[in-house]
Amino acid sequence: MERRVLLLKGEQYKNVCVIRSLGRKGIEVDVTSTSRFAPCFFSKYCKRRYILPSDKKLWLKKFLKIVKSRKYDLIIPSGEGESIVLSKFKNLPVILPSSRSLQIAANKIQTIKLMRKIGIPLPKTWIVKNLKELEKIKEKLRYPIILRPSYYK
Repeated sequence: MERRVLLLKGEQYKNVCVIRSLGRKGIEVDVTSTSRFAPCFFSKYCKRRYILPSDKKLWLKKFLKIVKSRKYDLIIPSGEGESIVLSKFKNLPVILPSSRSLQIAANKIQTIKLMRKIGIPLPKTWIVKNLKELEKIKEKLRYPIILRPSYYK
């Protein structure tokens, strides 16, 4: 029996390893991307290429149309955004934690608050919402530091 996978975000270089690994095992791999120049599109293991729009609503509409037209054994999302969206669907062949768990993991403020609540140690961390708050703590900072947005969109 032939197995078929839909790999999302073919524009990410890390997914070239994923498509190669699956393809070498004889698994048929279809790939989506918002770019026609996605590296995964040029893999010899890429069976079908789907270019999806970057607009979120149009992306979802076209994605669902693709999934409905083909039978996939597994869908592999590659980013937080897609994972959160797909976790809300119960009838898709995707292995993901709950939508709520993904939202906590994707939002660094929520992640930090949960870590503190359950006692997981973390480096000295400040949650800064604007430049005024940063100004207040700048004397406490010791370099090097890591600055991260709380949520990637």
